[in-house]
Amino acid sequence: MEEPQIGAFTFSPDDASLLAFVSVVGPDNEHGAVYVLDLKTGAFKTVATNPSWVLHMKGWSEDSSGVYYE
Repeated sequence: MEEPQIGAFTFSPDDASLLAFVSVVGPDNEHGAVYVLDLKTGAFKTVATNPSWVLHMKGWSEDSSGVYYE
């Protein structure tokens, strides 16, 4: 199995959180996940995972209350 790799990351508009896209891509394995890290508490929240394909993050809502991905 291939090692997970951070595909991209971006800070929220209020600079309180970090949105990260993580993927695993290999010859027989491809999947992805989107996570949010609360920079104040250090807590991770799983936003989405998909065992069949890599997810792509699009960014934050203007008020930092949500994220967009596909």
